[in-house]
Amino acid sequence: MASSRLSARSRDIANVMQRLQDEQESVQKRTFTKWINTHLAKRNPPMLVNDLFEDIKDGVMLIALLEVLSGQKLPCEQGRQLKRIHWVANIGTALKFLEGRRIKLVNINSTDIADGRPSIVLGLVWTIILYFQIEELTSNLPQLQSLSSSASSVESVVSSETASPPSKRKVVTKVQGSARKALLKWIQYTAAKQVGIEIKDFGQSWRSGVAFHSIIHAIRPDLVDMEKVRGRSNRENLEEAFTLAEAELGIPRLLDPEDVDVDKPDEKSVMTYVAQFLKYYPDPHHTVTDVQDNDVSFSCITTQISLSRGGLCKYISSLSYFIMFAFVEQFR
Repeated sequence: MASSRLSARSRDIANVMQRLQDEQESVQKRTFTKWINTHLAKRNPPMLVNDLFEDIKDGVMLIALLEVLSGQKLPCEQGRQLKRIHWVANIGTALKFLEGRRIKLVNINSTDIADGRPSIVLGLVWTIILYFQIEELTSNLPQLQSLSSSASSVESVVSSETASPPSKRKVVTKVQGSARKALLKWIQYTAAKQVGIEIKDFGQSWRSGVAFHSIIHAIRPDLVDMEKVRGRSNRENLEEAFTLAEAELGIPRLLDPEDVDVDKPDEKSVMTYVAQFLKYYPDPHHTVTDVQDNDVSFSCITTQISLSRGGLCKYISSLSYFIMFAFVEQFR
């Protein structure tokens, strides 16, 4: 009897874990598809992905995406009568291109992508997002350069657990240069600290929607009333933040409120969306290098300032802010 109850409980736990995994996969698929489409829209002629796992199989969309992101032209087999051998060749071209960018792909092969295996496809797209968006944008911020690797910081590894069947293989993405840490630091010191909130991760910290508003407030203070934000529901805040960011800042809406207002928001999807704000943050060069958890050290404010009166005033204003910030931190 006890054994039967234990077995039933184990099945229940397994079902819950499977459900969470399916929900996470579903959110990633939607978010990554939207991210891909924002870039393919820039192509001439534009392309549109409807079903990521199906549309990636022939490799044509994958090569088109890499061409848009890199600005380079890649060889590609095209046509309505493409056979599987052409699919595999196209995907091989894409993977070889990524490896040429010093992105290490282990056990991600052309046949897995041609089969449309969800975990492998999502892992590959996440690797592309890391390299071409998150890592690139965070490495461009002077105050975060100490957290980024000079070489490529993206390494994708597909691991297979002995206790799981092949269909359960997961793509494990290792970010050696800590692009995730760099992005989180940027948010903590440019947005969260200014409005008095704590952002510890890319999961639960974003569920209420307040964190998204704090970033918008850091970019355009006139758009957000933080007091009103704190009094609204999660769904209201999330909807307002995504709408504002798209309408006023031109940031594509990759997420919906129901994607984030859950027990365990998907970190990769949140990171993909949040990283877009880096391009819109004002005066990224007027920032401090090497910001640490409990102290601020000044090495250099790297910026090119015009010797005009306006440029000089702007520089003095920026410098004064950081001196005051450092002074206050010393006595906290």
